[in-house]
Amino acid sequence: MLAKRHANLAQEPAEIGQAVRSSSPGPGYRERMKTIIVAVDFSPVTAALGRTASAFARRLHARLVLVHGVEVRPLPDETGLMLEYTAILAAGAEQSAHRRLARLAQRLKASGLAVDTVCRLESPAALVTGEAARRGAAFIIRSEEHTSELQSH
Repeated sequence: MLAKRHANLAQEPAEIGQAVRSSSPGPGYRERMKTIIVAVDFSPVTAALGRTASAFARRLHARLVLVHGVEVRPLPDETGLMLEYTAILAAGAEQSAHRRLARLAQRLKASGLAVDTVCRLESPAALVTGEAARRGAAFIIRSEEHTSELQSH
């Protein structure tokens, strides 16, 4: 159902633009309208999120920022071996996420969109909200699966 809802949004960019134009502009409105944060978790709805984000970006002439936080929690261990092993796993997970995010960004860039990526070892919710604040983003597009995490930051 979530993917269908995102696909419907992606097919109706005129309505997206109309809703944005009808909102009341405030200070810095045009600058904020230039950045859309997309929280990418590589779940099955990632493709639908990409379509929705693309529709928004095209309609608003905005830059997309694909954000993925890699969170690896160490297991308690008295010998220290698990901490070392966790660090190795985290580095591998981050490298893999960078590659996947770059492939997604490349597909979006090939369609004519301006796209940046951010991928770090950090809580996904903290990274997304931090990037949105740092860049003064107008929108965060994310799956419903992580709503409570984002709202708590």
